This record gives sequence, structure tokens and C-alpha cells, in this order.
Amino acid sequence: MKKLIAGFAAAAMMFGLFAQENLVPNGDFESIEKSAKATSKYLIGQIRNGWDLGAGPVVTLPKNWLLNGGKGKLRVITVGEKGENKENVHGGKNALYFEEMNGHFASSCNVKPGKYEISFWYKGTGKFGFVTYLYGINPTTGKIGRHITSRVVCFITANSPDQWKQYKKVVEIGKGIADVKQGALAHYGSKGGYYIDDIVLKEVKE
Repeated sequence: MKKLIAGFAAAAMMFGLFAQENLVPNGDFESIEKSAKATSKYLIGQIRNGWDLGAGPVVTLPKNWLLNGGKGKLRVITVGEKGENKENVHGGKNALYFEEMNGHFASSCNVKPGKYEISFWYKGTGKFGFVTYLYGINPTTGKIGRHITSRVVCFITANSPDQWKQYKKVVEIGKGIADVKQGALAHYGSKGGYYIDDIVLKEVKE
């Protein structure tokens, strides 16, 4: 799991994450991509492991996010498609829906040791949270990929089936750790069914 997230984190550096105020690329899920199940070894493997990504030959997922082990139900909710209305999306036209999740859904983010504010909007019931992974240079390959440390950023019990609520918290990540080159933010859950939207991670400057 850690190696898979590390590879994704290194590849995502080409998107210029250093210049973004929100360190989570596509945290609002407005940019999506469709992939054929039959031609993607990655999707076939995730489905075999227990991910329910919907019926039909095509899977819709947000760009810059990666299914990373585990299992669960995941849907991209788009206003106007399949009877979905704006009540199930907080901002824009897309949100995500998870159900009985027991895995990780990760995005590369440019984090280094310091203080950050994480915020997101959610609706539904269940238990879920976020964890950060920090990586350094692998001395053997000379590339990013050496896992340094992990930190649970938050874990909440949601009980808001009909109304969107915002979670916001300031956390310290990687205190006293040197040589951090890249990071990843992974969403994980354990129970229930819930919508999530507009994930933001910002550095808190002192």
C-alpha cells in the first residue's frame, strides 16, 4: 500500500502542486475520468479485491485520486446524472459517495513537516477519516519512494444523514522529521454510507 501511494505521489509532481493554495489536487472532484474496466489491469485488480465501482463496462473516478487496497463501494455523484440532485453535492457538480469502506483512497499532496488546516464537507452516517504519508528519497534508486512516517489526521463519526456539515481542524504533521520530499493524503473509512466533497489542506504559516 505504502509503495503504491509513493509512486502515485512522485508521478503527480508534474501537476505543479507547489503553486496551489489547496495542497490536495482536485479536492472538489470536479475533474473526472472514465475508464473501461476490461482494459485496465489496475481496475480489474481493485474490483477483484472487493471494490464496488458500479455496474457496466465503464468506471468513473476523480482525476488525481487512487484506489489503494481494501474494499468498499465508491460512486462519483454528478448533478443531473442518474437522477442525482444538487442536495447530494456540496459545491460544483460532483461529490463522492462511500459505503462500507475498508480501504484507502489517496491523492498526492505537497506536505512537509509543519502545521496544516484540513477541512472537508460531509453528509451521511459512518466512521471515516484521513491519514498522511510522508516520503523521502530512496537511497537505492535515487527517486522518491522511501516511506518515512504516517499520521492519522482525523477520524470522525458522522451522524448527519440529511444536512451537509463541515469538518475543520489544525494538525501538525511530521514534526522534527527531515528530508521529506513528497506526501500523500489518504481517505479511509470503516462503516456506514456518506457523501464527501471539497477537501482542502492548507499550510498554516506562523
